[in-house]
Amino acid sequence: ALNKMIQAGATSLLTKHKDKSPDEMITMVYQRALSRDPNPAERKICQQMLSDPMMQQGLEDMLWSVLMLPEFQHVR
Repeated sequence: ALNKMIQAGATSLLTKHKDKSPDEMITMVYQRALSRDPNPAERKICQQMLSDPMMQQGLEDMLWSVLMLPEFQHVR
C-alpha cells in the first residue's frame, strides 16, 4: 500500500511541478516533509537519485529515503 502511495505521489509531483529543476524538487520535498532544507550530504545523495530530466523511479527512491528518516516519523 505504501509503495502505491509513493508511486502516486511521485507521479503527482512530476506532473504538477514539471517546471522545477531536480535541485528545486529536492528542496521542496524536504521543506514539505521535514520543514527544513536538506543538508549538503542529503542534497548530494538526492541529486544522485534524480536525473535531469527527472524520472519517476528516481523521485520514488528519493521519497522513500525521506519517508524512512526517523526525523520524518517524529515530525508527522
